[in-house]
Amino acid sequence: FKKDLFKLNPALEDVHMNLEAFVSSEKECGAIIGGKMHTARSRNDQAATAMRLYMRDQCLTIQKDVIALINILLEKGSEFSMVLMAGITHHQNAVLSSLGHLYYSYAEALLRDVERLTHAFSTINVSPLGAVAGYGTTWPLDRPLTAKLLHFDAVLSNTIDCVTNRWEPEAELASALSFLMNHLSTMAQDIIFLSTSSNPALKLPLEFTTGSSVMPQKRNPDFAEGTKGRTALVHGYLSALFSIGKGNVSGYNKDTQWTKYLIMDTIYTCQDAPLVFASVIKGIEPNKLRLFKQTEEGFLCATDLADMLVREGKLPFRKAYLIVKEVAATCIGKIDYPWFIAIVNKHDKKIKISQELFDKTTNPLLSIHQKNHDGGPAPAALKKLRIKLATKLKRLAMDNSKNYKKIDGARKQKN
Repeated sequence: FKKDLFKLNPALEDVHMNLEAFVSSEKECGAIIGGKMHTARSRNDQAATAMRLYMRDQCLTIQKDVIALINILLEKGSEFSMVLMAGITHHQNAVLSSLGHLYYSYAEALLRDVERLTHAFSTINVSPLGAVAGYGTTWPLDRPLTAKLLHFDAVLSNTIDCVTNRWEPEAELASALSFLMNHLSTMAQDIIFLSTSSNPALKLPLEFTTGSSVMPQKRNPDFAEGTKGRTALVHGYLSALFSIGKGNVSGYNKDTQWTKYLIMDTIYTCQDAPLVFASVIKGIEPNKLRLFKQTEEGFLCATDLADMLVREGKLPFRKAYLIVKEVAATCIGKIDYPWFIAIVNKHDKKIKISQELFDKTTNPLLSIHQKNHDGGPAPAALKKLRIKLATKLKRLAMDNSKNYKKIDGARKQKN
């Protein structure tokens, strides 16, 4: 078709009839063989089958790219486990964390997307071939055989269901991709927030930024802003897929023709995103000094000090909270030991806190190691988390590879 050797004839109504006419030509197989192509078939089950073949390929490809992105996040997260930074709530610096901790949060979220794509693949990879127009045929079909030859995992049994729900596997895949794009959109917003000219905590790879047409000094994170825009498009495609499928009479309805365009547009909108983010994450250079300076500002140790007072002074947390709140409200810049002890003793003179324990709680380089629990930002906790995530990722990657090989085998087999 691209070489203009296959011409579509509008008089033949659609691609299916054009293909049959092409195969039936004397130059190809002739009318006797070509004329048998449509036996026990309909455009309905043919189109439904073709879309499932297309979607499962795209699903596996995107899944493979997300797996590659997660591997890079785990690698860089390990490298940056002691690149300390302020954890953010309400767009404000709030508590002590690390860039590695942040990267691992992305990895864990994206792992769920890999699982969703696995589920989408299993929903897609069943064969509707043999449903004909939705109501079966008088021919004694061997539907499990054609499912096996095309490497479908099973047959979608009820023939009406095969045709009525020609929006459902599309929506399943679009839903998984919507979750994926939401997670990438969060990453994009974080990258924007941490790389602004007023807060240049991250230096982005030059090749993923663009200049201004009028301001020579500007470099803009357009890939990140574009990701947020594309995410909105994908949400719209998913909503449209559900809308098409919500109110049709059972059997074929022409409305479902448009589900093909919607899922193809969804895939086109998403397919490069994991690859782009993999390259961006690989090329990001953290401004370690700036990030660390932020950990020493804004009383990020306040909650840890309150927890320490609870443990050492046997206080209820709310009372410890109010003491540290008073300390923070009356300090300038950072909490120092003499002033902290003065406020504590004002409330309870029996509480004894050593300089060593105070430093261990307020020094970011020391206190980060105290958050050593499952999922916490302590380097030791991150090391355990990486093993946990990498083990899960390896299993999912093996499933992805296995499905690739089976489908390739189905393409190459001779009958």
